[in-house]
Amino acid sequence: MKHRHLIVIVLLGILTFPAATTSALARDSDGSRMQARPLAVGASASDRLSPPNDAVDWRYIRLAAAEDVTLTVDTTPANAVVDVTLTDAMGKSIARGKSSGGTYTSRRRLDPGLYYIAVSSSADVAYRIAVQ
Repeated sequence: MKHRHLIVIVLLGILTFPAATTSALARDSDGSRMQARPLAVGASASDRLSPPNDAVDWRYIRLAAAEDVTLTVDTTPANAVVDVTLTDAMGKSIARGKSSGGTYTSRRRLDPGLYYIAVSSSADVAYRIAVQ
C-alpha cells in the first residue's frame, strides 16, 4: 500500500511540473529590485507594462560622483498614469510621484552610489524612461 501512495505522489508531481515551469518562464524579467536593468546617466530606454503579470519594471543607475540628475518618464497613451519611485541602494525612498499629462519628472542632487527606479501601473502602458 505504501508503494501505491508513493507512485501517486510521484505521478502528481510529474503532471504538475510542466505547469510550474511554464509559470516560472512567464515571470517578468525586471519585476523586482534584484532584477533591475541598468540605465546609464545620459541614456533612455523604452518598455511596456502589462498588468497583472508585468505591473512594475525596475532600473538602476550608478553614480561615480555627486550629480544633479533629472529622471523623466513619458507614457503612451499620454493619459496613462504610472507611479515612479526612486530609492537609494538600501531601498529608502528619495522621490516618489505619478505621471501627469503623460510625463513624470524629478530633479535631485544625488551623492555617489547605486539608485533604483521603479515604474509601475495598474493599466497597460508603454513608456520611455530617461536619466540626464
